[in-house]
Amino acid sequence: MILPLINNSNTMIAHYLQPILISLSIVIVLFWFRSPIINKIGYLCWIHITGFVAIYFVIVSAVFCTELILNNRLEEFDLNNDGLFSGGEITIEQTDLMRRIANDAGRKLSIYTGLIYSFIITLVLFLTDLARIHVWDKYIK
Repeated sequence: MILPLINNSNTMIAHYLQPILISLSIVIVLFWFRSPIINKIGYLCWIHITGFVAIYFVIVSAVFCTELILNNRLEEFDLNNDGLFSGGEITIEQTDLMRRIANDAGRKLSIYTGLIYSFIITLVLFLTDLARIHVWDKYIK
């Protein structure tokens, strides 16, 4: 029985590399042009927009690194480097690892769920800052 490698590395890299590069570019632009942006929308909004994009970047980058590690571990089982698992290459460990890679839709959907989690985290932090500013102005100052 011959089993192909589960991940095409070029497809995997393109799937994660685009959101990583876009979010990294946005963070760089937000830091590079921070003075005009802060003057236009305010420091509080700028810091939370930058935080949103940075959190998204961290989430997708972490998933990308996990995907690379799992793919490299799977490639260790391909003894003759032909891109297929055959004969003695198919072991219990290889089957378990292949099942872990194939059955995890969470990693593939992380580019979308990362947006949701980043928004929720940033929204909570933004509302906390607004409440802190309101309490500071009303009761402490």
